[in-house]
Amino acid sequence: MIQLAKYSVAEILPLIGLGKPKIQLGGFTVKVGGNRLECLRRNQTCVACKRRGTLFVLERHSVGLPRGIQCHVENCDWCCYRKYAHQSNGEKPHLNLYHVNRRGELLLMTQDHIMPRMHGGEDKMENLQTMCRECNTHKGSTIPKELRV
Repeated sequence: MIQLAKYSVAEILPLIGLGKPKIQLGGFTVKVGGNRLECLRRNQTCVACKRRGTLFVLERHSVGLPRGIQCHVENCDWCCYRKYAHQSNGEKPHLNLYHVNRRGELLLMTQDHIMPRMHGGEDKMENLQTMCRECNTHKGSTIPKELRV
């Protein structure tokens, strides 16, 4: 992922929600009205481990960057990164919420399906919750005890 810009939770939360129009961030048009961001807007804390997301990052995949480009300095005069950072290659920048640990490392906060889709769970807000990537990976497609029949 290429980080295009960083924002506090307080800056982004008022801008996102179901049915809201796309917004301009960092020179890019960004979708803010989907289920994933609405889930993160409603709760920024992992339901399992209680890690809290405190940083939104505007990102895009690095698809299309030539091999060998390692520099991620936005205005670097010594490389051609800037030339590629603003080419979409069909992929639109998106917002991700991160928990920042004590060492400054980022951990992605995700949308989790309480009843997994592979077990009939739907993409409705009642079936979505916020989890950090580690807890979501650990949960996988298991069905919570209270939902087992």
